[in-house]
Amino acid sequence: MKCITRSLSCLILATVASVAVACSGADGADGAMGLPGADGEAGVKGDPGAAGENGDKGDPGTAAATEGTLTGTVTDAVLKDPLADVTVTVKDSGGATLGTPVKTGADGKFSVKAPVGTVVLKLTKTYYTDSADIMVGVIAGTTVSIAATMSEAATGAPTVTLAWTGDDFGYGKTATLTATASSPTGSTLTYAWANNTATKIGSVAAGTDPKTATATLPTLADATKLRTEGGVETQYVSAYKLPDRLEVLSIVPDTRGAVSVGVTVTDGRGQKATASASLNAASIQTGLRNVALGQRVYLNSGHDGTNAWTLTTKPAGSTATGRGGICSPPPRGGEYVRGGRESRRDSRGRSSAT
Repeated sequence: MKCITRSLSCLILATVASVAVACSGADGADGAMGLPGADGEAGVKGDPGAAGENGDKGDPGTAAATEGTLTGTVTDAVLKDPLADVTVTVKDSGGATLGTPVKTGADGKFSVKAPVGTVVLKLTKTYYTDSADIMVGVIAGTTVSIAATMSEAATGAPTVTLAWTGDDFGYGKTATLTATASSPTGSTLTYAWANNTATKIGSVAAGTDPKTATATLPTLADATKLRTEGGVETQYVSAYKLPDRLEVLSIVPDTRGAVSVGVTVTDGRGQKATASASLNAASIQTGLRNVALGQRVYLNSGHDGTNAWTLTTKPAGSTATGRGGICSPPPRGGEYVRGGRESRRDSRGRSSAT
């Protein structure tokens, strides 16, 4: 093996020497590209770059809701119709006003802003009773609806008075009465007339104009006619029962052959007002006294239904007449005398005459 190696070395050297001596050859072609080398290690991290400029300012964000809306309708407690011009005030639990009060429209509706939480609504209107506190919970960004009613106060009630002309109108005569009424709320008024006489005599009728009425006084016969009570014939002057005995009897003015007239006015909310008047057919006089000219007179004789009294003396030229206990108006001054006999019974039923 050693011998062979030497021989080859000698041969190669000889050949190279021979070529070098003989001539110079052209450069050999480039050798094939070597394989890529292994990846190098990562370099050292560089320093941070400079800060960039500030960007444009963004749009404002939406604020969170801090209030809600209260809406509602206010109506009359009686008629259920909408109430205009009601003041709606929002208050906190301590009674402090929150925001600006609002008023209802012609349709009775309102809308008002209120802070989130529990608030109190207060309703007020002239001639109406203030509402009780209305507690409402307000939710952010939402609408809460309520319905409320109000009642008319006493200050909103109507008023009425009656007027007529004269007195001692005469039996069977008529008198005209006029009612003057008003409503502070401007409500439309209705009129109802009535005959309020305890024992219904005479009559009362409403006129074509509802503010007026005509009262018809009882006739002389109606004012003094006999009525049966418990099977016993009893005499009345209007509503006044006459005792069956001879005496001077005091009769209160309201029972002197009068008709009591009443009127009731009612407004659109149901509130009422009344007025009354007592119209006399003739003034009753008890006992002997001075009587004004032209005044009708009633003289109580005890039981006029059975007496036979007459007007025995009167001034010359007088046309006055008498029947029972009634004397027509004396047209002339002077002395008037009534006399006669009256049959009556005592407590034992025995007849006598005076």
